[in-house]
Amino acid sequence: ANSAWAAAMVGFRYSPWLDAAAKASARKISECQTLHLAQLAFAFARQVFTGERHGFLPALLAETLRRVDEFAPQSLFDVQDALIFFGVLPQGEKVIHQRLSCCYEETLKKLEAFASAAARSPPTPHQVVAYQRSVEDGDIVTLGEHWTIAFLKHFNLLCPKGEPFVLDAQRQFLDFRAAESAKDPVSRSIFHRAQCAWQLGIKGDADGALAEGIFESGEPTAGGPASHGLYVCRLRHTREGDAEVQALCAALDTSIMRSGRIPQGLSLHLHLSDVPCVSCLGCTLQFGFRFPGVLRVSFDRGRLLTEDSEVIPRPPPPPSRRGNLLPYAPLPPELQPPTDGVDRSMLRKELPEDYRDTTSFYVNPRAQRRSDGASKGGEESVPHKVLKGMAGQKQQTYYFSKRPEFYCSDDYGDCGG
Repeated sequence: ANSAWAAAMVGFRYSPWLDAAAKASARKISECQTLHLAQLAFAFARQVFTGERHGFLPALLAETLRRVDEFAPQSLFDVQDALIFFGVLPQGEKVIHQRLSCCYEETLKKLEAFASAAARSPPTPHQVVAYQRSVEDGDIVTLGEHWTIAFLKHFNLLCPKGEPFVLDAQRQFLDFRAAESAKDPVSRSIFHRAQCAWQLGIKGDADGALAEGIFESGEPTAGGPASHGLYVCRLRHTREGDAEVQALCAALDTSIMRSGRIPQGLSLHLHLSDVPCVSCLGCTLQFGFRFPGVLRVSFDRGRLLTEDSEVIPRPPPPPSRRGNLLPYAPLPPELQPPTDGVDRSMLRKELPEDYRDTTSFYVNPRAQRRSDGASKGGEESVPHKVLKGMAGQKQQTYYFSKRPEFYCSDDYGDCGG
């Protein structure tokens, strides 16, 4: 499950391996943890591989229905999203739907309550922290395609996929990734980072867009979302630099939005390359409540891999700064420095006279000792100890105070000994 998920994340698809993974998963699906079922569902949906020959999807559905109460909400969202994507989930299925509808309604109410209050008056720092904590405690990163569409429809934010802007945005994504690939064939922009195309304009205006562009997830721009009255949550990682958040900030930074006089017919279109996370849904809702009728959002499922990957030859190493034609090749014997039969890499290096600004693997007995984070209420879980060394002096050490008992002989299986 971990390998399938990792391959999907980096955009690597190999059908024989997926077939073997489907066979093994279908055979041992009752032994899988619910998290592993979610990882497999995500990976097979991203790589558009059904495992039909081994009955993987029917087995996944049956196991999910049998253990539905054991799933964390995020894992169940992922599994349901894959089952709907492959058309395996029966019409009118209620067991999974009822469980997730409660999580969806609870999340919707949290986002709506804060967005509505923030539109009436700027929230206080205490209100922002309370909102962020309530969303983060739910531990739901994404609602999946099905529930995200329902969310955007509920607030009249969904842009139909047949809109000309959507088709143009999808072409922009392909051109953007092609340009990044030309600069770096293994760029994260190709297989991982999400992109967002945006366009601000007046409906029916023949002069074209007032402002437009494309962002990808990365460092926040335009002062960050908080400076524009948008508040994100930390879901697995910080969300200030998510592509759609950057696009909203860029729109708010335009002169027409900063003027405070919104002309009739103003529209902001966002098209996302991936399903937006819950934090970004919250930001779109905050924008929607502040500027009713302006925002329209559409999105793709992400990078779907329908063909097996082609192995790209490894690029040549960068040239040597010293002009060596083969910078990583070992030197011939006649050019190697004398060693006197001693491996210099195994010798302990002496500290310079001004040792205080030097970090070394070896402990300097004269240097200031590190404070015990555990005893001082910090996050360090393993305190250090000071023991008497072989020469009589005291040495500072860092180690576990007891033998770890994480594994026993049964965990290693039959390894021939």
